[in-house]
This record gives sequence, C-alpha cells and structure tokens, in this order.
Amino acid sequence: MKSQAMKCFTVIVFLFSQAFIFSQDCEIPFEEDGWIILEVTVNDSSEKLRFVFDTGFGSPAIDKSIADKLGIKPKYIMPNMGVSGAAVFGVASKQKINFEDFSLKRLDFTIADLSHIKLSPDDEPIQGILGYSLISKFVTQIDFKSRSIKLYEKIKDINDLNTYTKHHIGFDRTSPVIPVKFTLERGKEISGNFIFDTGNIGTLDLSSPFVDKHNLVEEIKEIRVGSSLGFTGHESKILRGKVKSINFNNIVFDDVTITLSRAKKGVLSQNITDGLLGVDILYKFHIILDYKNNAIYLKPKASINQPVKLN
Repeated sequence: MKSQAMKCFTVIVFLFSQAFIFSQDCEIPFEEDGWIILEVTVNDSSEKLRFVFDTGFGSPAIDKSIADKLGIKPKYIMPNMGVSGAAVFGVASKQKINFEDFSLKRLDFTIADLSHIKLSPDDEPIQGILGYSLISKFVTQIDFKSRSIKLYEKIKDINDLNTYTKHHIGFDRTSPVIPVKFTLERGKEISGNFIFDTGNIGTLDLSSPFVDKHNLVEEIKEIRVGSSLGFTGHESKILRGKVKSINFNNIVFDDVTITLSRAKKGVLSQNITDGLLGVDILYKFHIILDYKNNAIYLKPKASINQPVKLN
C-alpha cells in the first residue's frame, strides 16, 4: 500500500463516553482493490495493518494470527451471525484503532481467522474489518476521485452535497438497508430491501426466503451452481443467473449477473432483509453515509455507464 499523508485539522470531542480526535476536514487515504482497504495500526503497535472498510459489519474484527502476535487476548466469547452461518468467537475489549492523526478507542474486537477472506487465492490476506465503529461517529464520505474517506461533524459541512441524491435508509442492527428494484428477462419487476454492504464482493445477493417467495430459481434462466464462504468460515450453496436489469438510484444497469442464496443458516437464510447489495453496484457511486440522520447520499462516478462486472 502506498503511503499517503492524512490531512486533518482537529478538535477534541466526546461521543458515547469515548474520546475521539475529530475533524471537519479529515481525510483517510484508501487503496481500492475490490474492497476499500484502510491502513491502520492497533493499540501501541507500529505495525501497519490492512483493514477492510465494511458497511455491513458491526464491531471491528482482527485476524487471530495478528491478535496473537500483538498480545490481544479475548475477555469473553459471543456468537456472530455471518452470511452463511453462525460461530462463536473470542472478543477483546478496550482496544484501539489508530489512523495517522486520530484514534478510535475502547473498541471491542472480534478475534477470528480471516485467512480465507480473499478476492483470489494469490491475494494478500486482510488483517481486520472496520465498519460501524467508524461510520456511526461521523458523517462519512467515500470519495473515489481522491481515493479517500472524509470525515465530518455535520452533513452541512460537505461543500458539494447538492450534487448528490439523498436516500432514506433503515437498519438491520448496525447495517444500513436500502430499496432496490430489478427486472427479470420476461419483464417482471421485483423490489426489495437490501443491506448496503461494501464488504460484499458482488452485485445483488438474494436471501433464501426472498428467492423462494418470488420463485426465482424457476423464473431466472441460465442458472449456475456455486458456493460461498462467509466471515464465519461456513460454506453455503449459491446459484448465479442473469436478470434483465437492476434499478438503483434511478439508474438502470442492464444484463446483470446476481446471486441466489440457498443458505440454510446465517443472514441470508433469514427473513430480516431481502439480501445484500454489493460493491459491483455500490462502487459505481461516490457515497456519503449519514447514519445519525438515517440517510445515504449517492453521486454517479464518471464510469457509471460501463457494464457491471461480477467479481
């Protein structure tokens, strides 16, 4: 990862009994490699670590081998529900994630084996995952042009906000949920509410109950069988097929391959939401996350009209 300077003009504020150094003009550089990768350090270590920025994730996770190396010990255990199953992990309390000019403190780290989470077998493994613990504290702007995440105290502090489209969101626990429509080859239109998930490499992943409700195994042609390995390490059966189009943010993406889950356990086996909206759609937009006001803002990138490719 290339080293870049973080620009930050700071004042100290206190949120939820935790001390944070905050800025109205703070930029965290990132590397885009399918996921958004942030370079961080943990606690008092100077070792640079690769954390995935994941809007579908609650408390931070750290790879077990890194935790062992840094002497991070679990204080208690708790279950974690992944996409395709549940597992019990150790949790370390009162941890700290450091950026160049500020820290997130008093965090609970889920300690898990993350070695299987890769875009391809030859990729460098990720060492942690960070989402809600950062996003919930600030108005968070993902700017792909500058390849940086910009943090603000208030939504009105963003100068070009009027170039974005605002969307109201709900939440599934700590994950934002947003409506999406898609059209089948025969012209049937279907809509649902999907987790806005920057940790999901894909286009649209439909939950098992949603697939069954709309009889999509029969409705979608050219089904291919595959499997998926989630955060908890559980493998589940998936089907892949094409839809005529996906309509998101009033933009139509044609001829898109989507995923139909056949999971019997985990998030995609439940009726809570209809599935996951992934980065192959989301990263066609610059994004602002304003969780305090239940809103997400989107602005199309210059590459918006390029075909959607399934990673």
